[in-house]
Amino acid sequence: MPKLTTYAASAEDVKTAIEAGAKHLILEDAKVSIRCYSDDYKELHFEKVTYLANLAREISPSIELSFNIDVMAHDYHLPTITDAVNTCRYAGISEFRVQDPGLALLIKTLHPEATLTLATETGNNNSGSHRVFSRWFARQMLGNELTHTEIAAMTQGNASTFDIQVHGPILIQYSYRRYMSGFRTSRGETSRRLAQDLEYPGRYFPFFENPHGHFMYLFFDRCLIKYIPLLTSLNIGRWIVDARGESLAYLKTALQAYKNALHEFEQSPTQYELSPKTISDLESVGKRALKAGFFLANKTDSERRLALKILQDTSQYLGTIVDVIRGKWITIELERSISVPSPVTLFSPEGPQVSFNIDSLFTLTDEPLAHSSHNRYVKTAWQKGAVPKSVLLAQETLD
Repeated sequence: MPKLTTYAASAEDVKTAIEAGAKHLILEDAKVSIRCYSDDYKELHFEKVTYLANLAREISPSIELSFNIDVMAHDYHLPTITDAVNTCRYAGISEFRVQDPGLALLIKTLHPEATLTLATETGNNNSGSHRVFSRWFARQMLGNELTHTEIAAMTQGNASTFDIQVHGPILIQYSYRRYMSGFRTSRGETSRRLAQDLEYPGRYFPFFENPHGHFMYLFFDRCLIKYIPLLTSLNIGRWIVDARGESLAYLKTALQAYKNALHEFEQSPTQYELSPKTISDLESVGKRALKAGFFLANKTDSERRLALKILQDTSQYLGTIVDVIRGKWITIELERSISVPSPVTLFSPEGPQVSFNIDSLFTLTDEPLAHSSHNRYVKTAWQKGAVPKSVLLAQETLD
């Protein structure tokens, strides 16, 4: 049975996570945990870590603990990392998660009994890499760009020494430079922003800056709860719910959702069915869409655009959606004329394929049309699944 795992940087995190079902906590201090949202920069010690460890064990004596040191270390970081490792050793914490493989030797020198987990944000996505790093690391983090078929092939059905993020934000860019605020910021100062993708309206990308640098996240949160049977078949040792930067309600709801879903599946695998309420509960506490990402198929936006371009070169191509007003209108740039009613199939750059009838046409000034005639741009009623750059093909020619 996989161990539900999450990050904890405060007493509230610890209490909420354990009560919600977490069996493993990754303790964080922002001085060495670069994606931590806690303000620990003014404290020159790591006494908080000892306090959190003791609190966690008081609540749940069987809780497993590790400490996150995912800073991409420069030489000036090494004294701080040394202090962190020594504090953890005296606090009885012996597992460390690192992003920089070179820190393995330093940690093992300071804490010979330590076990190490390699948790890189990118790379380390092939079986050769996993084999090499297994010489120094007891555990490794599976990358978010790996599909379930790739994971199964690489681990041969036994991924007990691997961790996977099942829920939470996906980091897509990190830089030591602070692009939004520059380096002239006070120690501990952080900032958060949202930026909309003009090519795909409605996609809002979160940005976060702290003393470690600049972070950009994907417009949706990774969510694998719909694929519990598939996940369990991979036998991955730890399932990570990442709620950093989110509310305690987000942390509690997500952990409980996976705990309950996993329990229900194990009780009756053949009868298991995810409750729609589980998804609605997760959506209610989050700020972004929930998607499986690359876990199902590793298709990038560029590949989808290429696929749509190929469709535009076929004789069935009718036109491209250039504007969408949700619940009201779709504006189409026509390649050839159409009449109503017209059965069509919509191919979206986000992946979905939808078939429907165009039962009404209007000019851009809202005049009704029975035929598009000489109008290059026409409007029709909004259709769920339509987004700008979706391609429309004549449906009757697809059989």
